[in-house]
Amino acid sequence: MIVQLLAIPEPYQHQNYMRQLMDFALQTAKSYDLPLVIETDEKLKCDKYGHFGVKLVNKRDFGDDRYGYGMICEN
Repeated sequence: MIVQLLAIPEPYQHQNYMRQLMDFALQTAKSYDLPLVIETDEKLKCDKYGHFGVKLVNKRDFGDDRYGYGMICEN
């Protein structure tokens, strides 16, 4: 299962929606015995996903100081 974009609009931030969405994704992946793969474009987001047990597995350099981060949580 892959999450490529998880965005919470500003008016809804800090209301626990990210946790709810991540819990849903993690539970769904686990129910199918699949790893959860997350791709993001910001190092700060990697730190946030780390709180859910997701680990950074690769970093891609797109040039112009832009990077892509691949993360995974194995069940």
